[in-house]
Amino acid sequence: MDAGDRFPTVDVDCQIAAAWVTYRLEKLGLRVLRSFDLRTAACVANPEDPCPHHGTGPCNCQMVVLLVYGQAGPPLSLVAHGYDHHTGFYVVDDPSHPTEPEMHDLMQRAFDEPSLGAKPAGSVSHAA
Repeated sequence: MDAGDRFPTVDVDCQIAAAWVTYRLEKLGLRVLRSFDLRTAACVANPEDPCPHHGTGPCNCQMVVLLVYGQAGPPLSLVAHGYDHHTGFYVVDDPSHPTEPEMHDLMQRAFDEPSLGAKPAGSVSHAA
């Protein structure tokens, strides 16, 4: 599995960002299942150590995995990784279970299209 498409970073808590993108994806006719929420194992095991992801401590990383279903085929896995009220999104591609090609276009629309509803409190910036 590879980290595929990257989407904008949203300057809000991971839980709020995951709910926001779920709402927008559902408005596009996709079905979204929140598969799990977790804190990074390294962060939980050593909460006072510097975070391996962003270098500060104590770690407050959070990760949410959303399974996004189209009309047919396997779901697309959308990961939200957040810390310090910043949340980044990326797709995890599994070449042995390819998703529908239009799914990636719909994912991009969910982040870009203003008609899908308001952005969460805070700002949205595109990742490099």
